[in-house]
Amino acid sequence: MITTSLLVLPIFIVLFLGLYLKRYGFISDDYVKISNRLVFNIFLPSLLFIEISKTSFSNFNFGIVFMVMVISIFTIFALSFIIGNFIKMEKRSIGTFSMNNFRANYAYMGLPVVYYAYGKDGLSAGSLLMAFIVPFVNLLSVLSLTLGEKTSGSRTLFLIKSTLINPIAMSCIFGIIFSISGIHLPDFIMKSLEILSKVALPLALIGIGATINFRYISGKKIYLLLNSFIKLIILPLIAYLILKVLKQDIGLMEKTLIIMLSSPPATVNYVLAAMMNGDTELSSGAIMLSTVLSMFTFIIWLTILGI
Repeated sequence: MITTSLLVLPIFIVLFLGLYLKRYGFISDDYVKISNRLVFNIFLPSLLFIEISKTSFSNFNFGIVFMVMVISIFTIFALSFIIGNFIKMEKRSIGTFSMNNFRANYAYMGLPVVYYAYGKDGLSAGSLLMAFIVPFVNLLSVLSLTLGEKTSGSRTLFLIKSTLINPIAMSCIFGIIFSISGIHLPDFIMKSLEILSKVALPLALIGIGATINFRYISGKKIYLLLNSFIKLIILPLIAYLILKVLKQDIGLMEKTLIIMLSSPPATVNYVLAAMMNGDTELSSGAIMLSTVLSMFTFIIWLTILGI
């Protein structure tokens, strides 16, 4: 447990450095917005493309892991609506509640943890999972918010397009194409992308830290705690139990999946909730609380899985 704690601690030191830098005026709101835009549009896509394009699919037992991923996420999606109706949430809150329970900060939080826990191989496995998780949860997020609140067809179609056609999704697609086809970019381009990719994880963590504001953890505390518990504990637990029932060895890809699934809700959940008349207060509060609590739940899962 101590060893695992020391492994996770540097990640959250960098994350809370972002909070410190923002609070004491070293960085501004404008800087955070620009920095996050650069991470989303340039640095992270560079990282994902490099890792996926250089990864051989044959090195991983991906079929079973993909099946477990889909079943686990869809189970939480359905269960969230059942729970939301049972505890009599407002209709517009249920869709947001559901999205917060499965749409995680896979890139900004999941990838750094698997990288520092399992090294370069962990980063490759996490990047490969990203290629399939991202489009799946993006579509499911739009479905959640559409079911939670009546929205126009044009707005829904726009959000579906924007969640599938964005730099992160496209970098994953091109990474898969290059990996399968064996196409190689010239060395000077790959080295340029490698330089850009090295900025992605630390800058992403600082950006997450800079957006933390504890005033968002105020109303709807029961809902926020329930969101955090389902996202950080129940979702990865479902995946873990399915793997055990299937008598599947918990190898690198399986460990990476569980850690990725145990990541806190994505910050973009707030944006989607705002665009589709969801519950922005619930979304922002769940993001903040889950991000802080994930410091402890990551340690728990890494201890269970073993490093």
